[in-house]
Amino acid sequence: MTSIGQLTGRAFVALWRRRFAVLGLMLAWLALDGVLLGLLSTYYPALGLTLPRRILNAIDPAWLRSDWFQILLLLPLRYVGDAIRAVFVVLLLRTLLAPPAGAGEQAKLGLIVPVLLIWVFEMAWTTVLFPIDHGFTLAVARATTDGTADAATLGWFSALVRGLIFACFALVMSKLCFVYPNATLRNALRPGRSWRDTDGLAARLFLLFVAIPIPFFMLHSVLTMVVFRYDAILESHHYVSLAFLILNSVREVPVVIATLTVIAVAYVAATGHRAAAIPGAGRTPGQLAEAFD
Repeated sequence: MTSIGQLTGRAFVALWRRRFAVLGLMLAWLALDGVLLGLLSTYYPALGLTLPRRILNAIDPAWLRSDWFQILLLLPLRYVGDAIRAVFVVLLLRTLLAPPAGAGEQAKLGLIVPVLLIWVFEMAWTTVLFPIDHGFTLAVARATTDGTADAATLGWFSALVRGLIFACFALVMSKLCFVYPNATLRNALRPGRSWRDTDGLAARLFLLFVAIPIPFFMLHSVLTMVVFRYDAILESHHYVSLAFLILNSVREVPVVIATLTVIAVAYVAATGHRAAAIPGAGRTPGQLAEAFD
């Protein structure tokens, strides 16, 4: 049985063995997710919904000011972010799960089908979780502004609710997480197969999924305080919004990379897939001879 320590150790080794490829993917991901989407979200928040919004403005202005319509305006950008995530998920997992040279275990697969499958999977989660999270954030912000509740109490309550939502998400993903390598390597999500293959690993994966974001959240908090405490950005609404979005991306992208690496290691342990970057995977006769030498 693979322990939490083994999963973590093998994940570090896999990242080290593919450090240059992973670093390049991370920088490109940050550029697209943080900078590009940050600019679009800051300066063009409505995107293609500007014209419908003007039309609806003449019909029902009150509805346009509702929280749900504001969430609707943000969903297209979230889906674009999901598309970017899907591309990098496939590229990262193929980097980590590539078989040893000459193993002949992996057919040449395209990118379109795996990316589309993972994009649909990500959009489904976004459609469920983003309105809940953002709607709750808006409600807390309004209650704080109106003075109907104590800001400190609302802050703790908000953190508790978000933590519970994330814990529920992590619990489900601990059973479904193999859909990512399945889509990447097999061109199929196979959620039922993932549910069965994670037997015996789900509890360890759940604990890791909960623990991995903690140091990055702390780093994000420190960077946020440094940036805004020392006026490292201009006092402008657009610059402040852009800085927040970039810092969020700096927190989220490394978390996803670390989580996907753990998923790749667990997939190898559960299925016996041979991956050159991951220790404990099957080795070719040449690698065994090199180890004995």
